[in-house]
Amino acid sequence: MLFLGLKTLETRLFGGVQVQIRVYQNLGLYIRIFYSMVKVRILFFYPTYEPYTKDYVETFFRYSDERERFSPDNLTGAGTRTGDSGKEWGGYDPTSVGRHWQPASYLYDKYLELTEEDLAQYPFLERLDKLDEVGLIVRI
Repeated sequence: MLFLGLKTLETRLFGGVQVQIRVYQNLGLYIRIFYSMVKVRILFFYPTYEPYTKDYVETFFRYSDERERFSPDNLTGAGTRTGDSGKEWGGYDPTSVGRHWQPASYLYDKYLELTEEDLAQYPFLERLDKLDEVGLIVRI
């Protein structure tokens, strides 16, 4: 791992603990704590977020409805299950192709935003019905 250190600060605290603090260019704060032959490293990483570029949105969010642009996502996960998530819903049986129902977690947040109801309170297959009712499941 390559770190480009900008500045190193070092001090000794009570009990003989030596603390060395290095500030790195894009990695935030890297702290090494030395105490009785034991080294503990803690790395603080502060990611930055920027809005998508127009080209990215046009390339990856090709579909749109009256609300917004969107990208299709798979409602199934790998492997079969014997519970409700392995049962047929909407005319499709995911178990027949070795998969099971697994809606993305952001759909629960989006449902809460649209309806002010917690989707997790419903039985699993009813959750899929609720997502379909508010238009979060689109058949393309």
